Amino acid sequence: MKLEKRSRGKYSPERTDPGRDEGTDHRTSVSGNAPEEPEEEMPLIRETIVRKFFWKEAVFAVIAGILIAGVLGISVGIGVSYVAPLLMERHENSKDLDRLFGEAPTSTPTPTPPPETYSEPESDPGYDPAHESRDPYGSEPEDPTGSEEYPTDPTDITDPTEEGTGEETGKMSKEELNKLVEDYLKDPSHRADQVQLISEMMQDEAKVLNRHFVSIRVTRQNTDRWFESPLAASQMISSLVIEQTDDHMLMITDYKSISRANSLTVTIGQKELPVKVVAYDLITLIALVRVDITADVNKSFYHQITPVTFGSSATISVGELVLTAGSPTGYPGSFAYGYVTYMGEITGRWDAHYTVIHTDITSSEVPLGFLFDLDGRVVGYIDKASFGNSGMGSISALGIERLMSLVSVMKQNRNHPYVGIIGDDITEAMSQSQGIPRGIYINQTAQDSPAYLSAIQAGDIITAIDGRPCLTMEQLMDQLNGRNPNDVVRVTYRRWSTGGDYQEMNTDLILSGRFVFPEQSV
Repeated sequence: MKLEKRSRGKYSPERTDPGRDEGTDHRTSVSGNAPEEPEEEMPLIRETIVRKFFWKEAVFAVIAGILIAGVLGISVGIGVSYVAPLLMERHENSKDLDRLFGEAPTSTPTPTPPPETYSEPESDPGYDPAHESRDPYGSEPEDPTGSEEYPTDPTDITDPTEEGTGEETGKMSKEELNKLVEDYLKDPSHRADQVQLISEMMQDEAKVLNRHFVSIRVTRQNTDRWFESPLAASQMISSLVIEQTDDHMLMITDYKSISRANSLTVTIGQKELPVKVVAYDLITLIALVRVDITADVNKSFYHQITPVTFGSSATISVGELVLTAGSPTGYPGSFAYGYVTYMGEITGRWDAHYTVIHTDITSSEVPLGFLFDLDGRVVGYIDKASFGNSGMGSISALGIERLMSLVSVMKQNRNHPYVGIIGDDITEAMSQSQGIPRGIYINQTAQDSPAYLSAIQAGDIITAIDGRPCLTMEQLMDQLNGRNPNDVVRVTYRRWSTGGDYQEMNTDLILSGRFVFPEQSV
């Protein structure tokens, strides 16, 4: 068969019609209609199309189907392998919480079997009470009576050793609450009852801790510059109750917040009472205030206020859950909780070193208040002046031990001695490695302080007080605690000399007081 080339570059079979005139174009008739094709050409064209295209499409379709099925199968396999462990872990966590807090309520409770399915022991010779007390899977039966052995409230946790006594602990233990909140913070997916349980427990803690605080109304009197008329501005600040009797109440608060006040008052049961400033500390700016309780105060409301219990910063550690109350967010009565992220010793404070407690609790610009452990005891004082809180950050606190030693002196109406130095302890290792004497290295002396007036200066190293070794700031504070302002003490120190060594020197230092008693100073 001879092929002829058409206009599109394709080859087609040459017509073999014997009546065809070579000079005549048989593609179009005079009327414009296509000429009739020979009948024998159509089967050949269909056969060519099938051979060239249909078998390729069929093969492509089969391959594509195999690939798509393979991809879908792999995707399903990966999805199952990823989701299944998560579901199993969540199921195990759910079972742990159920064992700890009781079974979580379900939307479709299990129906109680009809009474006729149970036979009485007298009528059933095969009755076994021990066998009936458990289901076929070995789990304990649910108690429909809601007795103490099967508490329906998830917060009611009883001690297994006290079963049958009817005594309940009534509160989750410190370790259990720590574990619950830790799991809550680590797991991105939480059960609704778990979140609700933590929320309810923290609400209860907030109510208990806020009973230790009383809000003081601070009123300041200003004068309008244009009309010379008086203007009164007031704000509320929190104060911590440390002592309560039938006739008075003692509280500690931030002195800077009340220093410019014209009047201080508290309201107890719709009765407004004046607040007196007993004393305040020039270093920590802690103020001790007093409220005298009159006979017309609602006593039932008054006794809802409870004095705080003091703990120790030594009882908490990094990673432990702590609570804040007072004004940690800048508002009286606010409450927050979080974890201790760091604990250490802070220097750079006059006459003392303090334990510092850093947390991950979000702070406001003016955080005030106290840090509590899970037993409701105060372990730290939120001191914004210590850490330069100028914006949003995390709350830090000073250990409560040093603060309460100062407050105890205030309560006795005594002043605390003041030296006026910022120092660092030179340890034995530092002494040997750097060739300097052991003692308290003076970084700075306060202007017009007893140390400054006694010619003690930066670079000196204190080694003794009245002949007794004084090698650390802690020892310095211990030796000063039993003394009073105007007492004279003999300070032994070493100073670097031009000869290339440390020369021992002595000076008499007259102690001053760091407290101010407003009523005594009038």
